[in-house]
Amino acid sequence: MKTLFITLFTFCIFSLNAREISTINFFDLNEQHLNEAMQGMCPDLAIEFPEGASIPVQVLLQGNLISFEPKESDLMINIQKTLYARVSKSEILLSSDFVEWKPLLEFIQGNLSIQVGVQEDLPLVSIQALINEKK
Repeated sequence: MKTLFITLFTFCIFSLNAREISTINFFDLNEQHLNEAMQGMCPDLAIEFPEGASIPVQVLLQGNLISFEPKESDLMINIQKTLYARVSKSEILLSSDFVEWKPLLEFIQGNLSIQVGVQEDLPLVSIQALINEKK
């Protein structure tokens, strides 16, 4: 009986750890995939952001103090290294190796800076971010 219990316990633990995570390329996402993933309904689905991809970005800043409306609509993020993202228990997890999954703030490090200067004789506010994977 003790051997049967140990065998069943080992099988259950192995089954839980052996859950396969499937991937879908960011560019193959549809609205249903995205909604289900963001609601945590698909914890075994990872969204792949492939190295070399350029991903369109919309930047919006609103408030009673300042707002931002871009003049150009073609802002892009360039993916420097393949990245995977998935939602598990309402938390976004990231991985670059498909093995170790970490929450956003444990996965990245960097800084944000705001500078004021002059360009072409006009005042300019520059917002810069440095984002790297934590090692």
